[in-house]
Amino acid sequence: MQKVTVITVLILCWAFNPMHAQQPGRLGGNMEMNFQSYSPDSAIGADTVRERVAIQSFANLIYNRGNLEVGARYEIYGPPLTGIDVDYEGHGIAHRYLTYRHDLIELTAGHFYEQFGSGLTLRSYREWALGYDNAIDGLRVRIKPGRGITLTGVAGRHRNYWRSSPGIIRGVDGQVHVNRLLPFLEESKTIIMVGGSFVSRFQEDRSLIYKIPENVGIYSARADVIRGGLRFSGEYASKINDPSAVNGFIYKPGEAFLAELMYTRRGMGITLTGKRMDNMSFKSDYNATGIPLEINYLPPLSPQHSWELANVYPYATQPNGEMGLLGSIYYMFPRNSTLGGKYGTRLTVDYSRIHDIHREAPTDTTTVGQPGTLGYTSDFFKTGDKLFFRELSIGLEKRINPKWKVDLKYMNTLYDPLIKGDAGHDLVRANIAIAAIYFTFMPGHSLKAELQSLTTDQGELHEKDYSAGDWAMVLLEYNHGGYFLNVRDLYNHRNPSAGIDALHYLSFAAGVTRGAHRLALSWGRQREGISCVGGVCRPEPAASGFGITLTSNF
Repeated sequence: MQKVTVITVLILCWAFNPMHAQQPGRLGGNMEMNFQSYSPDSAIGADTVRERVAIQSFANLIYNRGNLEVGARYEIYGPPLTGIDVDYEGHGIAHRYLTYRHDLIELTAGHFYEQFGSGLTLRSYREWALGYDNAIDGLRVRIKPGRGITLTGVAGRHRNYWRSSPGIIRGVDGQVHVNRLLPFLEESKTIIMVGGSFVSRFQEDRSLIYKIPENVGIYSARADVIRGGLRFSGEYASKINDPSAVNGFIYKPGEAFLAELMYTRRGMGITLTGKRMDNMSFKSDYNATGIPLEINYLPPLSPQHSWELANVYPYATQPNGEMGLLGSIYYMFPRNSTLGGKYGTRLTVDYSRIHDIHREAPTDTTTVGQPGTLGYTSDFFKTGDKLFFRELSIGLEKRINPKWKVDLKYMNTLYDPLIKGDAGHDLVRANIAIAAIYFTFMPGHSLKAELQSLTTDQGELHEKDYSAGDWAMVLLEYNHGGYFLNVRDLYNHRNPSAGIDALHYLSFAAGVTRGAHRLALSWGRQREGISCVGGVCRPEPAASGFGITLTSNF
Protein backbone atom coordinates (compact mmCIF):
# COMPACT_ATOMS: atom_id res chain seq x y z
CA MET A 1 0.00 0.00 0.00
CA GLN A 2 3.00 2.31 0.26
CA LYS A 3 3.96 2.33 -3.40
CA VAL A 4 3.60 5.50 -5.49
CA THR A 5 0.16 5.51 -7.12
CA VAL A 6 -1.77 7.65 -9.57
CA ILE A 7 -3.68 9.30 -6.73
CA THR A 8 -0.42 10.24 -4.98
CA VAL A 9 0.83 11.93 -8.16
CA LEU A 10 -2.48 13.79 -8.55
CA ILE A 11 -2.29 15.04 -4.96
CA LEU A 12 1.25 16.36 -5.39
CA CYS A 13 0.49 18.01 -8.73
CA TRP A 14 -2.58 19.75 -7.30
CA ALA A 15 -0.95 20.83 -4.03
CA PHE A 16 1.98 22.54 -5.76
CA ASN A 17 0.05 24.04 -8.66
CA PRO A 18 0.92 27.79 -8.73
CA MET A 19 -2.65 28.55 -9.92
CA HIS A 20 -3.80 27.85 -6.35
CA ALA A 21 -1.24 30.09 -4.66
CA GLN A 22 -3.66 32.97 -4.07
CA GLN A 23 -6.55 30.80 -2.86
CA PRO A 24 -6.93 30.44 0.92
CA GLY A 25 -6.75 26.92 2.29
CA ARG A 26 -7.39 25.24 5.61
CA LEU A 27 -5.40 22.41 7.22
CA GLY A 28 -6.96 20.24 9.92
CA GLY A 29 -7.01 16.73 11.24
CA ASN A 30 -6.90 14.52 14.28
CA MET A 31 -4.68 11.93 15.89
CA GLU A 32 -4.78 9.17 18.49
CA MET A 33 -1.95 7.34 20.20
CA ASN A 34 -2.43 4.16 22.23
CA PHE A 35 0.46 2.75 24.28
CA GLN A 36 0.21 -0.38 26.39
CA SER A 37 2.73 -2.35 28.43
CA TYR A 38 2.00 -5.98 29.30
CA SER A 39 2.97 -8.08 32.29
CA PRO A 40 2.54 -11.85 32.57
CA ASP A 41 -0.43 -12.69 34.81
CA SER A 42 -1.22 -16.39 34.79
CA ALA A 43 -4.12 -15.96 37.25
CA ILE A 44 -6.26 -14.25 34.57
CA GLY A 45 -4.95 -16.27 31.61
CA ALA A 46 -2.39 -13.68 30.45
CA ASP A 47 0.60 -15.95 31.10
CA THR A 48 1.95 -15.63 27.54
CA VAL A 49 3.05 -12.14 26.50
CA ARG A 50 4.35 -11.96 22.93
CA GLU A 51 5.47 -8.35 23.23
CA ARG A 52 5.97 -6.49 26.52
CA VAL A 53 5.12 -3.13 24.88
CA ALA A 54 2.58 -2.40 22.13
CA ILE A 55 1.76 0.86 20.41
CA GLN A 56 -0.72 1.79 17.73
CA SER A 57 -1.39 5.28 16.50
CA PHE A 58 -2.83 7.24 13.62
CA ALA A 59 -2.71 10.82 12.41
CA ASN A 60 -5.13 12.29 9.85
CA LEU A 61 -4.26 15.37 7.83
CA ILE A 62 -6.97 17.03 5.74
CA TYR A 63 -6.40 20.09 3.57
CA ASN A 64 -9.26 22.03 1.93
CA ARG A 65 -8.94 24.66 -0.77
CA GLY A 66 -11.95 25.78 -2.77
CA ASN A 67 -13.80 22.79 -4.19
CA LEU A 68 -10.92 20.43 -3.50
CA GLU A 69 -10.03 18.35 -0.48
CA VAL A 70 -6.97 16.18 -0.02
CA GLY A 71 -6.34 13.88 2.92
CA ALA A 72 -3.93 11.27 4.19
CA ARG A 73 -3.70 9.10 7.29
CA TYR A 74 -0.49 7.66 8.70
CA GLU A 75 -0.77 4.58 10.90
CA ILE A 76 1.70 2.65 13.01
CA TYR A 77 1.25 -0.68 14.74
CA GLY A 78 4.42 -1.62 16.54
CA PRO A 79 2.95 -4.14 17.32
CA PRO A 80 -0.84 -3.64 17.69
CA LEU A 81 -2.58 -3.92 21.06
CA THR A 82 -3.68 -7.38 22.15
CA GLY A 83 -6.92 -8.34 20.42
CA ILE A 84 -6.11 -6.35 17.27
CA ASP A 85 -5.09 -8.60 14.39
CA VAL A 86 -1.30 -9.03 14.20
CA ASP A 87 -1.49 -8.65 10.39
CA TYR A 88 -1.73 -4.90 11.02
CA GLU A 89 1.84 -4.82 12.33
CA GLY A 90 3.83 -2.23 10.40
CA HIS A 91 3.51 1.43 9.51
CA GLY A 92 2.87 3.70 6.56
CA ILE A 93 0.28 5.82 4.78
CA ALA A 94 -2.79 3.63 5.04
CA HIS A 95 -5.33 6.10 3.65
CA ARG A 96 -5.03 8.85 1.01
CA TYR A 97 -7.57 10.53 -1.21
CA LEU A 98 -8.44 13.53 -3.37
CA THR A 99 -12.02 14.83 -3.54
CA TYR A 100 -13.56 17.41 -5.86
CA ARG A 101 -17.00 18.80 -4.99
CA HIS A 102 -19.42 20.76 -7.15
CA ASP A 103 -23.16 21.38 -7.11
CA LEU A 104 -23.62 18.66 -9.75
CA ILE A 105 -20.85 16.19 -9.04
CA GLU A 106 -18.55 14.90 -6.32
CA LEU A 107 -15.54 12.85 -7.34
CA THR A 108 -13.19 10.96 -5.00
CA ALA A 109 -10.06 9.13 -6.07
CA GLY A 110 -8.17 7.03 -3.54
CA HIS A 111 -9.54 5.63 -0.28
CA PHE A 112 -13.11 6.32 0.78
CA TYR A 113 -15.91 5.04 3.00
CA GLU A 114 -19.40 4.54 1.65
CA GLN A 115 -22.76 3.05 2.60
CA PHE A 116 -25.74 2.24 0.38
CA GLY A 117 -29.04 2.38 2.25
CA SER A 118 -28.87 0.48 5.55
CA GLY A 119 -25.73 -1.30 4.36
CA LEU A 120 -27.25 -4.60 3.20
CA THR A 121 -25.46 -4.31 -0.15
CA LEU A 122 -22.46 -2.10 0.69
CA ARG A 123 -20.87 -0.51 3.71
CA SER A 124 -17.22 0.44 4.08
CA TYR A 125 -16.26 1.98 7.40
CA ARG A 126 -13.58 2.17 10.07
CA GLU A 127 -13.83 1.18 13.73
CA TRP A 128 -10.54 1.91 15.50
CA ALA A 129 -11.57 0.11 18.72
CA LEU A 130 -12.16 -3.14 16.82
CA GLY A 131 -9.13 -2.86 14.56
CA TYR A 132 -11.47 -2.83 11.58
CA ASP A 133 -10.98 -0.88 8.36
CA ASN A 134 -12.46 -1.98 5.03
CA ALA A 135 -11.95 1.29 3.13
CA ILE A 136 -12.31 1.01 -0.62
CA ASP A 137 -9.31 2.10 -2.67
CA GLY A 138 -10.54 3.23 -6.04
CA LEU A 139 -12.99 5.74 -7.50
CA ARG A 140 -16.32 7.11 -6.29
CA VAL A 141 -18.60 9.40 -8.28
CA ARG A 142 -21.71 11.04 -6.83
CA ILE A 143 -23.95 13.15 -9.05
CA LYS A 144 -27.20 15.05 -8.51
CA PRO A 145 -28.79 15.26 -11.98
CA GLY A 146 -32.05 16.73 -10.75
CA ARG A 147 -33.95 17.88 -7.69
CA GLY A 148 -34.22 15.06 -5.16
CA ILE A 149 -32.10 12.60 -7.15
CA THR A 150 -28.68 11.34 -6.02
CA LEU A 151 -26.71 8.71 -7.94
CA THR A 152 -23.52 7.11 -6.61
CA GLY A 153 -21.07 4.79 -8.32
CA VAL A 154 -18.04 3.08 -6.80
CA ALA A 155 -15.26 0.79 -7.98
CA GLY A 156 -12.14 -0.46 -6.23
CA ARG A 157 -10.62 -2.95 -3.82
CA HIS A 158 -10.91 -3.26 -0.06
CA ARG A 159 -8.09 -2.41 2.27
CA ASN A 160 -6.83 -5.77 3.58
CA TYR A 161 -4.44 -4.79 6.40
CA TRP A 162 -1.44 -3.48 4.40
CA ARG A 163 -2.56 -5.15 1.18
CA SER A 164 -5.60 -5.00 -1.09
CA SER A 165 -8.42 -7.52 -1.45
CA PRO A 166 -8.24 -10.03 -4.32
CA GLY A 167 -11.80 -9.19 -5.30
CA ILE A 168 -12.84 -6.03 -7.17
CA ILE A 169 -15.95 -4.23 -5.90
CA ARG A 170 -18.27 -2.34 -8.25
CA GLY A 171 -21.57 -0.76 -7.28
CA VAL A 172 -24.23 1.80 -8.07
CA ASP A 173 -26.88 3.35 -5.82
CA GLY A 174 -29.80 5.64 -6.47
CA GLN A 175 -31.76 7.70 -3.94
CA VAL A 176 -34.90 9.68 -4.84
CA HIS A 177 -36.58 12.19 -2.53
CA VAL A 178 -40.02 11.95 -4.13
CA ASN A 179 -41.36 15.18 -2.61
CA ARG A 180 -38.54 17.23 -4.12
CA LEU A 181 -38.77 15.49 -7.48
CA LEU A 182 -42.53 15.99 -7.88
CA PRO A 183 -43.57 19.64 -7.31
CA PHE A 184 -47.18 18.78 -6.41
CA LEU A 185 -45.89 16.81 -3.38
CA GLU A 186 -43.64 19.54 -2.01
CA GLU A 187 -46.24 20.75 0.48
CA SER A 188 -47.35 17.26 1.45
CA LYS A 189 -47.09 16.32 5.12
CA THR A 190 -46.02 12.83 4.04
CA ILE A 191 -42.34 12.55 3.05
CA ILE A 192 -41.40 9.69 0.73
CA MET A 193 -37.91 8.54 -0.20
CA VAL A 194 -37.07 5.48 -2.29
CA GLY A 195 -33.80 3.95 -3.36
CA GLY A 196 -32.06 0.95 -4.79
CA SER A 197 -28.56 -0.39 -5.29
CA PHE A 198 -26.57 -3.06 -7.09
CA VAL A 199 -23.11 -4.26 -6.07
CA SER A 200 -20.94 -6.93 -7.63
CA ARG A 201 -17.65 -8.61 -6.80
CA PHE A 202 -15.28 -9.99 -9.39
CA GLN A 203 -12.72 -12.53 -8.18
CA GLU A 204 -10.89 -15.11 -10.23
CA ASP A 205 -11.88 -18.70 -9.50
CA ARG A 206 -8.80 -20.50 -8.20
CA SER A 207 -10.54 -23.29 -6.33
CA LEU A 208 -9.37 -26.81 -7.07
CA ILE A 209 -12.53 -28.35 -5.61
CA TYR A 210 -15.53 -26.16 -6.47
CA LYS A 211 -16.70 -24.10 -9.41
CA ILE A 212 -16.77 -20.61 -7.89
CA PRO A 213 -18.83 -17.87 -9.61
CA GLU A 214 -16.38 -15.13 -10.59
CA ASN A 215 -19.05 -12.44 -10.73
CA VAL A 216 -21.36 -12.30 -7.72
CA GLY A 217 -24.08 -9.68 -7.56
CA ILE A 218 -26.35 -8.35 -4.83
CA TYR A 219 -29.21 -5.88 -5.26
CA SER A 220 -31.65 -4.13 -2.95
CA ALA A 221 -34.71 -1.88 -2.92
CA ARG A 222 -35.69 0.40 -0.02
CA ALA A 223 -38.24 2.99 1.03
CA ASP A 224 -38.71 5.54 3.81
CA VAL A 225 -42.09 7.09 4.59
CA ILE A 226 -42.41 9.83 7.22
CA ARG A 227 -45.53 11.60 8.42
CA GLY A 228 -45.31 13.66 11.58
CA GLY A 229 -43.93 11.49 14.35
CA LEU A 230 -44.53 8.27 12.42
CA ARG A 231 -41.77 6.75 10.28
CA PHE A 232 -41.43 3.49 8.35
CA SER A 233 -38.16 2.27 6.83
CA GLY A 234 -37.75 -0.97 4.92
CA GLU A 235 -35.14 -2.62 2.71
CA TYR A 236 -34.97 -5.96 0.92
CA ALA A 237 -31.75 -7.41 -0.56
CA SER A 238 -31.04 -10.50 -2.63
CA LYS A 239 -27.66 -12.08 -3.47
CA ILE A 240 -26.92 -14.75 -6.07
CA ASN A 241 -25.18 -17.97 -5.09
CA ASP A 242 -21.87 -17.16 -3.42
CA PRO A 243 -20.06 -20.28 -2.12
CA SER A 244 -17.49 -19.16 0.44
CA ALA A 245 -15.53 -20.22 3.48
CA VAL A 246 -18.14 -18.55 5.70
CA ASN A 247 -21.15 -20.54 4.46
CA GLY A 248 -19.25 -23.81 3.96
CA PHE A 249 -19.18 -23.47 0.14
CA ILE A 250 -22.89 -23.98 -0.48
CA TYR A 251 -24.62 -22.57 -3.55
CA LYS A 252 -27.82 -21.24 -2.02
CA PRO A 253 -28.72 -17.62 -2.92
CA GLY A 254 -28.92 -15.18 -0.01
CA GLU A 255 -31.59 -12.69 1.01
CA ALA A 256 -32.22 -10.15 3.74
CA PHE A 257 -35.17 -8.09 4.89
CA LEU A 258 -34.98 -5.23 7.39
CA ALA A 259 -37.95 -3.13 8.49
CA GLU A 260 -38.41 -0.50 11.20
CA LEU A 261 -41.51 1.29 12.41
CA MET A 262 -41.01 4.29 14.69
CA TYR A 263 -43.39 6.63 16.45
CA THR A 264 -42.23 9.65 18.46
CA ARG A 265 -43.86 12.56 20.16
CA ARG A 266 -42.85 14.85 22.97
CA GLY A 267 -41.66 12.71 25.87
CA MET A 268 -42.30 9.32 24.23
CA GLY A 269 -40.90 7.05 21.54
CA ILE A 270 -41.74 3.54 20.31
CA THR A 271 -39.61 1.57 17.85
CA LEU A 272 -40.23 -1.91 16.42
CA THR A 273 -37.57 -3.50 14.22
CA GLY A 274 -37.72 -6.82 12.40
CA LYS A 275 -34.98 -8.59 10.48
CA ARG A 276 -34.40 -11.78 8.55
CA MET A 277 -30.98 -12.74 7.19
CA ASP A 278 -30.29 -15.87 5.16
CA ASN A 279 -26.80 -16.68 3.84
CA MET A 280 -25.85 -13.00 3.58
CA SER A 281 -22.09 -12.99 4.17
CA PHE A 282 -20.57 -11.08 1.24
CA LYS A 283 -16.80 -10.62 1.25
CA SER A 284 -14.28 -9.36 -1.29
CA ASP A 285 -12.45 -12.68 -0.90
CA TYR A 286 -14.51 -15.87 -0.92
CA ASN A 287 -11.80 -17.62 1.13
CA ALA A 288 -11.84 -15.04 3.96
CA THR A 289 -13.31 -15.67 7.40
CA GLY A 290 -13.72 -13.51 10.49
CA ILE A 291 -14.49 -9.79 10.36
CA PRO A 292 -12.18 -8.51 7.54
CA LEU A 293 -13.24 -7.74 3.96
CA GLU A 294 -17.00 -7.48 4.48
CA ILE A 295 -18.64 -5.81 1.48
CA ASN A 296 -22.02 -5.42 3.18
CA TYR A 297 -23.22 -4.79 6.72
CA LEU A 298 -25.82 -6.74 8.65
CA PRO A 299 -27.25 -4.42 11.34
CA PRO A 300 -27.59 -5.91 14.83
CA LEU A 301 -30.98 -6.64 16.33
CA SER A 302 -30.05 -6.37 19.99
CA PRO A 303 -29.78 -3.36 22.30
CA GLN A 304 -26.32 -1.74 22.35
CA HIS A 305 -25.03 -1.24 25.90
CA SER A 306 -22.21 0.83 27.34
CA TRP A 307 -22.19 -0.83 30.78
CA GLU A 308 -19.32 -3.22 31.56
CA LEU A 309 -21.27 -6.27 32.74
CA ALA A 310 -24.01 -5.79 30.14
CA ASN A 311 -21.34 -6.64 27.55
CA VAL A 312 -20.11 -9.90 29.05
CA TYR A 313 -22.55 -11.69 26.71
CA PRO A 314 -22.83 -9.45 23.62
CA TYR A 315 -24.71 -10.57 20.54
CA ALA A 316 -22.85 -10.97 17.24
CA THR A 317 -24.84 -10.93 13.99
CA GLN A 318 -25.06 -14.40 12.42
CA PRO A 319 -24.50 -13.92 8.66
CA ASN A 320 -25.50 -17.50 7.76
CA GLY A 321 -28.99 -16.99 9.11
CA GLU A 322 -31.03 -15.27 11.82
CA MET A 323 -34.42 -13.69 12.27
CA GLY A 324 -35.93 -11.74 15.10
CA LEU A 325 -37.54 -8.64 16.57
CA LEU A 326 -36.39 -5.71 18.66
CA GLY A 327 -38.88 -3.48 20.45
CA SER A 328 -37.90 -0.29 22.28
CA ILE A 329 -40.00 2.13 24.30
CA TYR A 330 -39.02 5.24 26.17
CA TYR A 331 -41.35 7.45 28.15
CA MET A 332 -40.61 10.66 30.05
CA PHE A 333 -42.93 11.08 33.02
CA PRO A 334 -43.64 14.83 33.06
CA ARG A 335 -42.20 17.18 35.64
CA ASN A 336 -44.33 17.80 38.71
CA SER A 337 -46.36 14.63 38.11
CA THR A 338 -46.73 11.79 40.62
CA LEU A 339 -44.08 9.58 38.96
CA GLY A 340 -42.10 12.38 37.35
CA GLY A 341 -41.45 14.40 40.47
CA LYS A 342 -39.87 17.83 40.24
CA TYR A 343 -37.42 16.97 37.41
CA GLY A 344 -39.20 14.22 35.45
CA THR A 345 -38.38 10.52 35.19
CA ARG A 346 -37.26 8.63 32.08
CA LEU A 347 -38.33 5.00 31.65
CA THR A 348 -36.87 2.75 28.91
CA VAL A 349 -37.85 -0.81 28.01
CA ASP A 350 -36.12 -2.93 25.35
CA TYR A 351 -36.93 -6.48 24.28
CA SER A 352 -34.95 -8.46 21.72
CA ARG A 353 -35.48 -12.02 20.52
CA ILE A 354 -33.34 -13.63 17.80
CA HIS A 355 -33.72 -17.15 16.37
CA ASP A 356 -31.94 -19.26 13.83
CA ILE A 357 -33.76 -19.57 10.49
CA HIS A 358 -35.66 -22.68 9.43
CA ARG A 359 -33.60 -25.10 7.34
CA GLU A 360 -34.42 -28.30 5.44
CA ALA A 361 -32.19 -30.51 3.31
CA PRO A 362 -32.46 -29.71 -0.43
CA THR A 363 -33.64 -32.28 -2.96
CA ASP A 364 -30.08 -33.09 -4.13
CA THR A 365 -28.88 -34.27 -0.71
CA THR A 366 -30.12 -35.58 2.62
CA THR A 367 -27.69 -33.40 4.59
CA VAL A 368 -28.30 -29.76 5.49
CA GLY A 369 -25.34 -27.53 4.60
CA GLN A 370 -23.33 -30.11 2.65
CA PRO A 371 -20.51 -28.32 0.72
CA GLY A 372 -20.89 -28.19 -3.03
CA THR A 373 -24.69 -28.40 -2.93
CA LEU A 374 -27.56 -25.95 -2.60
CA GLY A 375 -27.06 -26.40 1.13
CA TYR A 376 -30.66 -26.15 2.35
CA THR A 377 -34.08 -24.71 1.66
CA SER A 378 -35.80 -22.32 4.04
CA ASP A 379 -39.33 -21.07 4.66
CA PHE A 380 -39.11 -17.25 4.81
CA PHE A 381 -41.77 -16.93 7.52
CA LYS A 382 -40.71 -19.87 9.70
CA THR A 383 -38.23 -19.56 12.55
CA GLY A 384 -35.69 -22.22 13.39
CA ASP A 385 -35.75 -24.30 16.56
CA LYS A 386 -32.60 -22.70 17.99
CA LEU A 387 -32.95 -19.52 20.03
CA PHE A 388 -29.70 -17.50 19.75
CA PHE A 389 -30.47 -14.58 22.03
CA ARG A 390 -33.22 -13.05 24.13
CA GLU A 391 -33.03 -10.01 26.34
CA LEU A 392 -35.40 -7.86 28.33
CA SER A 393 -33.97 -4.64 29.74
CA ILE A 394 -35.67 -2.00 31.88
CA GLY A 395 -34.06 1.32 32.72
CA LEU A 396 -34.97 4.24 34.94
CA GLU A 397 -33.23 7.63 35.00
CA LYS A 398 -34.16 10.04 37.77
CA ARG A 399 -32.80 13.38 38.98
CA ILE A 400 -33.61 13.63 42.66
CA ASN A 401 -32.41 17.20 43.20
CA PRO A 402 -29.79 19.54 41.67
CA LYS A 403 -27.00 17.49 43.30
CA TRP A 404 -28.18 13.88 42.96
CA LYS A 405 -29.08 11.77 39.96
CA VAL A 406 -29.56 7.98 39.66
CA ASP A 407 -29.58 5.63 36.69
CA LEU A 408 -30.98 2.13 37.31
CA LYS A 409 -30.96 -0.80 34.90
CA TYR A 410 -32.10 -4.44 34.98
CA MET A 411 -31.49 -6.99 32.22
CA ASN A 412 -32.59 -10.59 31.84
CA THR A 413 -30.50 -12.24 29.13
CA LEU A 414 -30.54 -15.65 27.45
CA TYR A 415 -27.44 -16.31 25.36
CA ASP A 416 -26.32 -19.23 23.20
CA PRO A 417 -22.49 -19.64 23.41
CA LEU A 418 -22.62 -20.82 19.79
CA ILE A 419 -22.68 -17.09 18.96
CA LYS A 420 -18.99 -16.87 19.90
CA GLY A 421 -18.14 -20.29 18.44
CA ASP A 422 -18.58 -22.47 21.54
CA ALA A 423 -20.69 -25.27 20.08
CA GLY A 424 -22.30 -27.81 22.38
CA HIS A 425 -22.56 -25.53 25.41
CA ASP A 426 -25.78 -25.00 27.35
CA LEU A 427 -27.66 -21.73 27.04
CA VAL A 428 -26.53 -19.05 29.48
CA ARG A 429 -29.24 -17.33 31.52
CA ALA A 430 -28.02 -14.13 33.14
CA ASN A 431 -29.56 -11.50 35.39
CA ILE A 432 -27.81 -8.12 35.38
CA ALA A 433 -28.53 -5.26 37.78
CA ILE A 434 -26.87 -1.84 37.50
CA ALA A 435 -27.05 1.29 39.62
CA ALA A 436 -25.17 4.47 38.70
CA ILE A 437 -25.26 7.37 41.17
CA TYR A 438 -24.10 10.88 40.24
CA PHE A 439 -23.38 13.51 42.92
CA THR A 440 -22.34 17.14 42.34
CA PHE A 441 -21.09 18.33 45.72
CA MET A 442 -19.89 21.78 44.59
CA PRO A 443 -19.74 23.67 41.29
CA GLY A 444 -17.40 21.85 38.91
CA HIS A 445 -16.86 18.89 41.26
CA SER A 446 -18.73 15.61 40.79
CA LEU A 447 -18.59 11.98 41.87
CA LYS A 448 -19.95 8.93 40.09
CA ALA A 449 -20.45 5.50 41.63
CA GLU A 450 -21.39 2.41 39.63
CA LEU A 451 -22.56 -0.84 41.20
CA GLN A 452 -23.11 -3.76 38.83
CA SER A 453 -24.00 -7.40 39.36
CA LEU A 454 -24.27 -10.34 36.93
CA THR A 455 -25.45 -13.79 38.00
CA THR A 456 -25.90 -16.86 35.82
CA ASP A 457 -27.14 -20.42 36.07
CA GLN A 458 -24.00 -21.87 34.47
CA GLY A 459 -22.95 -25.26 35.71
CA GLU A 460 -19.48 -26.81 35.65
CA LEU A 461 -17.34 -26.09 32.56
CA HIS A 462 -14.56 -28.50 31.68
CA GLU A 463 -12.46 -25.93 29.80
CA LYS A 464 -11.30 -22.55 31.05
CA ASP A 465 -13.58 -19.62 30.30
CA TYR A 466 -12.49 -16.45 32.07
CA SER A 467 -15.73 -14.62 31.21
CA ALA A 468 -18.02 -17.28 32.72
CA GLY A 469 -19.89 -17.31 36.00
CA ASP A 470 -21.01 -14.55 38.34
CA TRP A 471 -19.57 -11.04 38.42
CA ALA A 472 -19.74 -7.88 40.47
CA MET A 473 -18.28 -4.47 39.74
CA VAL A 474 -17.69 -1.31 41.74
CA LEU A 475 -16.47 1.90 40.11
CA LEU A 476 -15.81 5.28 41.72
CA GLU A 477 -14.94 8.33 39.60
CA TYR A 478 -14.16 11.95 40.45
CA ASN A 479 -14.40 14.76 37.86
CA HIS A 480 -13.29 18.38 38.14
CA GLY A 481 -12.40 20.97 35.52
CA GLY A 482 -11.54 18.51 32.77
CA TYR A 483 -9.68 16.14 35.12
CA PHE A 484 -10.92 12.69 36.08
CA LEU A 485 -9.74 9.93 38.38
CA ASN A 486 -11.37 6.53 38.82
CA VAL A 487 -10.83 3.16 40.43
CA ARG A 488 -12.65 0.00 39.40
CA ASP A 489 -12.83 -3.51 40.79
CA LEU A 490 -14.35 -6.16 38.53
CA TYR A 491 -14.82 -9.31 40.61
CA ASN A 492 -15.47 -12.77 39.12
CA HIS A 493 -16.67 -14.26 42.40
CA ARG A 494 -17.96 -17.55 40.94
CA ASN A 495 -16.42 -19.18 37.89
CA PRO A 496 -17.61 -22.72 37.07
CA SER A 497 -14.49 -23.46 34.98
CA ALA A 498 -12.16 -26.03 36.47
CA GLY A 499 -9.01 -24.46 37.90
CA ILE A 500 -10.20 -20.83 38.05
CA ASP A 501 -10.60 -19.31 41.50
CA ALA A 502 -12.43 -16.09 42.37
CA LEU A 503 -10.56 -13.23 40.69
CA HIS A 504 -10.38 -9.47 41.15
CA TYR A 505 -9.70 -7.30 38.08
CA LEU A 506 -8.55 -4.09 39.75
CA SER A 507 -7.73 -1.04 37.61
CA PHE A 508 -7.02 2.67 37.98
CA ALA A 509 -7.39 5.47 35.43
CA ALA A 510 -6.74 9.20 35.37
CA GLY A 511 -6.81 11.83 32.68
CA VAL A 512 -7.30 15.40 31.61
CA THR A 513 -9.21 17.08 28.78
CA ARG A 514 -8.20 20.48 27.45
CA GLY A 515 -10.33 21.69 24.57
CA ALA A 516 -9.93 19.19 21.75
CA HIS A 517 -7.12 17.30 23.46
CA ARG A 518 -7.37 14.42 25.94
CA LEU A 519 -4.74 12.43 27.82
CA ALA A 520 -5.63 9.30 29.82
CA LEU A 521 -3.45 6.96 31.89
CA SER A 522 -4.51 3.52 33.10
CA TRP A 523 -3.13 0.58 35.02
CA GLY A 524 -4.65 -2.77 35.92
CA ARG A 525 -6.21 -5.95 34.61
CA GLN A 526 -8.43 -6.45 31.57
CA ARG A 527 -10.71 -9.48 31.48
CA GLU A 528 -10.83 -11.95 28.63
CA GLY A 529 -13.98 -11.62 26.58
CA ILE A 530 -15.62 -10.47 23.37
CA SER A 531 -15.56 -6.85 22.20
CA CYS A 532 -18.48 -5.83 19.99
CA VAL A 533 -19.44 -2.66 18.13
CA GLY A 534 -22.65 -2.66 16.09
CA GLY A 535 -22.97 -6.44 16.02
CA VAL A 536 -19.39 -6.93 14.77
CA CYS A 537 -17.25 -8.70 17.37
CA ARG A 538 -13.67 -9.77 17.98
CA PRO A 539 -12.03 -11.76 20.80
CA GLU A 540 -10.31 -9.65 23.43
CA PRO A 541 -7.62 -11.54 25.39
CA ALA A 542 -6.82 -10.98 29.04
CA ALA A 543 -4.13 -8.38 29.74
CA SER A 544 -2.40 -6.73 32.65
CA GLY A 545 -0.27 -3.60 32.53
CA PHE A 546 -0.01 0.16 32.05
CA GLY A 547 -1.61 2.19 29.26
CA ILE A 548 -1.55 5.70 27.80
CA THR A 549 -4.11 7.14 25.38
CA LEU A 550 -3.73 10.54 23.76
CA THR A 551 -6.31 12.03 21.38
CA SER A 552 -6.26 15.40 19.66
CA ASN A 553 -8.26 17.32 17.08
CA PHE A 554 -6.86 20.34 15.28
